[in-house]
Amino acid sequence: MFDKITKTEIYVRYYETDRMKIVHHSNYFRYYELARCDFFSQKVINYSILEEKYFILSPLVSAYCEFYRPLKFEDVFSVVTFIQDFDGIRVIFGYLGIYGRSSLEQCSNLLEEYLRTKKKLDGLVCFGRTEHVFVDSKSFKPIRTKVFIEEKGDSLYNVISGMRL
Repeated sequence: MFDKITKTEIYVRYYETDRMKIVHHSNYFRYYELARCDFFSQKVINYSILEEKYFILSPLVSAYCEFYRPLKFEDVFSVVTFIQDFDGIRVIFGYLGIYGRSSLEQCSNLLEEYLRTKKKLDGLVCFGRTEHVFVDSKSFKPIRTKVFIEEKGDSLYNVISGMRL
């Protein structure tokens, strides 16, 4: 599973908290975006290359988050990112927030257990999903991801399909 997930460590900044001194719910989607970009650059291709060289965008279609534990200023947590589903045009990313500093192995084990049981486990901060479609940057029409990506030596479709859990 290690080769199909990424772990992005995040430090909670003061401006991300609200009057109750906990992270405002809207920031979780910023964390997911940061983690998704990290996942894409490590496992697929940098978004900037995808957009500038291949003229492919991936706008957000939907977003979802369950909150299990509040985060506060100066907390550190990891977002484990993975591809939950992919049909060639639409991709669903999954995110599991894990409190504290954790190794990739610990993150992988917690993710595996969470996906198997769907229970709120100790140490979990949140679980979320974002759904994106791939579109042509000029026409903004959905495209099939059969585009050959030189940097990977394969089609975008095959690279992403190979990352799905």
